[in-house]
Amino acid sequence: MPASATPTEVGHVVGVTFDPLRRRWVFVTDTAGGPVVPTPDLAGSLLMSEAVLDEHSGDMGNIVFGRPGAVLRPRRVEDIAAMIAFCARHRITVAARGAKHTVYGQGLVPEGLVVDMSFLHGIHTVGEDFVDVDAGVLWHDLVVEAADRGVRFPALTHFLGLTVGGTLSVGGISAAYRYGGQVELVREMQVVTGRGDVVWCSRQQHPDLFAAALGGLGQVGIITRVRLEMVAVPDVVHTHELVFGADRVGDAFAAMRTLMDRREVDEVFLWVWPPTGADGPEFRVHVARFHDRGTTDDPQVLRDLPAADRHTRGEHDYLSFALAHDTMFEQVRRDGVWDRLKKPWFDVFVTDEDVEHHMAALVRSMSPEDWSPGTGFVLAFPHDADRFTAPRLRVPKRTGRVWLCDALTTSSADTGAPATFSTRALARNAVWEQRFGVTPAAAPDAGEDGRPGSDDCEDSFIYPIGAKEWTARAWRRHYGETWPDVVAGKHRFDPELILTPGPGMVVDARG
Repeated sequence: MPASATPTEVGHVVGVTFDPLRRRWVFVTDTAGGPVVPTPDLAGSLLMSEAVLDEHSGDMGNIVFGRPGAVLRPRRVEDIAAMIAFCARHRITVAARGAKHTVYGQGLVPEGLVVDMSFLHGIHTVGEDFVDVDAGVLWHDLVVEAADRGVRFPALTHFLGLTVGGTLSVGGISAAYRYGGQVELVREMQVVTGRGDVVWCSRQQHPDLFAAALGGLGQVGIITRVRLEMVAVPDVVHTHELVFGADRVGDAFAAMRTLMDRREVDEVFLWVWPPTGADGPEFRVHVARFHDRGTTDDPQVLRDLPAADRHTRGEHDYLSFALAHDTMFEQVRRDGVWDRLKKPWFDVFVTDEDVEHHMAALVRSMSPEDWSPGTGFVLAFPHDADRFTAPRLRVPKRTGRVWLCDALTTSSADTGAPATFSTRALARNAVWEQRFGVTPAAAPDAGEDGRPGSDDCEDSFIYPIGAKEWTARAWRRHYGETWPDVVAGKHRFDPELILTPGPGMVVDARG
């Protein structure tokens, strides 16, 4: 053992074990002869230091907290498989954590085992049309290395400080409107199930596990390795920002719809800027078009659009374009204040028919505190609805386009009592849910069999990365007619119900 090592730093050397009577993790040196069960031999580390446990006791939201009992830093997938099998035998809860970018405790596992996926971050292959990477690799690192090889992932989230496995576990939404979620671009992946089995799956091989894990919120397994579709890097990216005033929300949406209908641009999204002084909010349409070198930006791409109040154009190399939002985000975080703020984010998928009305109503209803200028964002991302095929990522189907609407608010401008902020923000989100049509004003209870009632949501769905108090009934409503598949998958791949308790997806013997 290195001279600097301590029992709390090198768990796999000194020995961390589990006390089945007191239901807690302990060091072998602290057992005093009591009943314990030895943990598996690992290439990685099983840690119980105060600093490590504290690191995994919260998330970016700073609203929900829960201290794990131990943290696994794996060096290979076999470490994860061995520890999940161990935890299944002893009914110990487990959750994978990557960049800790959730905001309402989705990845927390009080007294359980955290699998720190950031220690499984290899980039194994970068090919002409695919990559093979560990799930703990950051998108930022993959983007940089892949671009150096001349390829790119075609549906990147704007912020890249996220793990590949993390975004694939929730769905992954970009501004590339032709692709649906990132989960649609997975060729195959390796999953460690709640039984501790290591399984490679795809649309052809073990398709039930493939479908249940992608966008499955970690309920059936931990994604450990993936093979993703890739395309060629463009030589140049031309961008446009079209700014429409507060009374021109209709023009902003008309411009985006026209651009998507023509299929001449590659990315489109809406960024709503907060009011300033006497001026209302601005609706800023962002457009990106990828080109080969030597190609000039064609002004005709914006033909016949509603005239913007302001128009800014730019030309960028691909990597600068892909990393631009990371740069902006780091500026927001520079003084350390943003990391400490509460972030009760609200995220919802709506239909093309409803989005304009809902977004206009949302913006009108937002208080100065809701806007949290400088630290909060209001966004909308359109997508072709027929590109969404992954069953666990719930989006409206009876529409030509799906829009993800995000109100990424913080506590920076709140003027109420700090102790009540989270409660007030959750109540506000519940009101927004109702306005967006996710929750009926008076929904009937589910039937005695626990199956969805007549209030199934079909035209709007919460994207479950934000701040929401989920109940068993809410999950049944969310999954609707697919709920029996969710239950069957949970019992098949996680029969001890140990995986990822944070979302509160209660599945009992009846489902």
